[in-house]
Amino acid sequence: MRTRDYLANRTPVPSGTVTQLFFDAVDRFGIRTAFRTILADGLIDITYGEVLPTVRWIAGGFEALGVDRGDRVAMLSENRHEWSQTDYGALCAGVPLVPIHTTLTPAQIGYILSDSGARVVFASNEEQLKKAQEALEGLPDQPHLVLFDDFSGRPPGVLLWMDFLEKGRRREEGTSEEEFRLRALSAQPGDPATILYTSGTTGDPKGVVLTHNNLFSNAKALTIVIHIDDRDTTLSFIPLSHILQRMVVLVFFSKGATITYGQSVKTIAEDLKVARPTKVVGAPRVFEKVYNTVMDQPGAKGLIVRWAREVGEAWAEEKLAGREPTWILKLVHRLARFLVFDKIHEAFGGELVFFVSGGAPLAPHINRFFYSAGILILEAYGLTETSPGITHNSPENFRIGTVGPPIPNPEIRIAEDGEVLVRGRQVMKEYFCR
Repeated sequence: MRTRDYLANRTPVPSGTVTQLFFDAVDRFGIRTAFRTILADGLIDITYGEVLPTVRWIAGGFEALGVDRGDRVAMLSENRHEWSQTDYGALCAGVPLVPIHTTLTPAQIGYILSDSGARVVFASNEEQLKKAQEALEGLPDQPHLVLFDDFSGRPPGVLLWMDFLEKGRRREEGTSEEEFRLRALSAQPGDPATILYTSGTTGDPKGVVLTHNNLFSNAKALTIVIHIDDRDTTLSFIPLSHILQRMVVLVFFSKGATITYGQSVKTIAEDLKVARPTKVVGAPRVFEKVYNTVMDQPGAKGLIVRWAREVGEAWAEEKLAGREPTWILKLVHRLARFLVFDKIHEAFGGELVFFVSGGAPLAPHINRFFYSAGILILEAYGLTETSPGITHNSPENFRIGTVGPPIPNPEIRIAEDGEVLVRGRQVMKEYFCR
């Protein structure tokens, strides 16, 4: 393809802010469950209506700590409802959130905190708090530390999550909800919403500045491609420090769906059965792990599984080519579903409509296997710098081995050297520089 050739989807996409999406959702879906947390001994449900006062107190908490509009705050935490509510609180306060991967070393964390000038650091637990404290050693500006989970021997000066909320509640006592909304909705589409640090290919990590409209337009475009509504639920396990999972939360929240947080990345298999999600975003390694586990069955089970795979491949070949399988193949495929494929469905909770796979290519033979089992995996492509969506398969426009056509708005060109060139509302504002 020459550089003057390009791909584009001309479907109109509006401009706006993430705070608009937030208030529209809490007003429309007040009594529905927004966030669900799976615990060892039960579930915690938080409705859309209950999210609103917490987000207001978070925004007030920033004011109480002297954080001004335009300042930055950092998040060092695994996926949990406090993460997402803090994100909305920061957006409503005009304070860009800087997510930090929990796998980073103290030295790497220190660089991001120093470069971003974060005024507050949220840490999930003792492990992450210790890394944050080590990262801050020697830095001239010491941010406030807020801890989600208390533990014995907690260092002095660390503010507990509930105490932070109480500070915010007191700060907001003298103002009405209407005043809070007016402040939050004063955000402009071009205002920075978040700063995400990516390693890039050379040098120190760079802070990608995404605006309200970058995120708003991408969320709107994605909901044109894939249907989400208030009957849907998803399980959040890709780290929220990646823009992909952040966008998942924005999209599902804006449509009144339920976002479930599991116990940990080690309990995904158990959490899927409890959450019973309808639509989930995952990474190729998740599907590879499931596929290998199924294929590695020993003895007679292994023989049945490998037979079912062969039957499924024959059935999938016909369906993907637009042909109708023969009645014999249909009959054998039904038997394969009964013996093998239905069990895979149940392992995913039994309610799944489709998966979305992103972050890396998914091997076509693995995607084809899941397709033959009646499990649709839609591959997509994007970058942190593009908020992230650029292209996306849909249930109606699906092709294994591809990342799909452009979503509404971006224009895509392939340069002579193979570089992908993208232009559109979802493309970042700039790299951060203080």
